Amino acid sequence: MVEKRKKKPGKPDLGGRPTHEWSQPIADTISTLAERGVRHTEIAARIGIAVNTMRRHYMRELVLANAKVQEAIGSTQLSVALGRPAKFDEAGNQLQSEILPNPTMLIFLGKVRLKQKEHAVNEFVDRTGDEEFSETTGLTESERMAKLAALSDRARTRRARRAPARKNTVDGVSGAAGKSRKKQG
Repeated sequence: MVEKRKKKPGKPDLGGRPTHEWSQPIADTISTLAERGVRHTEIAARIGIAVNTMRRHYMRELVLANAKVQEAIGSTQLSVALGRPAKFDEAGNQLQSEILPNPTMLIFLGKVRLKQKEHAVNEFVDRTGDEEFSETTGLTESERMAKLAALSDRARTRRARRAPARKNTVDGVSGAAGKSRKKQG
């Protein structure tokens, strides 16, 4: 069944392990286990061969099993994301139920497969509803500028009331300022 390696001329036969020959039953077992997500080390241990030997002789089975599972998962994800109409036979009996499109799955697939990203949305506060600043009809340009200056002053005082950044920090990141000074000096 398993033959020993052929002795190279000029080298003594030291024994060693016999060479492994590819076989269909082992290939079927490896494909089944790989499809189920069993790790290569565990498959090799179950078969009784080294991991490198298994990969050398059965890489095709390992790759095809992985591709088969990925196809099944991708197909299911797409049918969940895009939806599927109900299927009926000639007599009108329902064979498969309808799957409604799932927007969350569409977003997930867009991020993962298409490398799409969410961008931060800058929200602006609408101050036109403030009583103090909403009524500008009948004001001169200098009065409007005075109201704008008052609004700017209030915003500046709000910022000043915030806790100041700690010493030896860059934008609140502790230790970043000290490291940059050491590199420069």
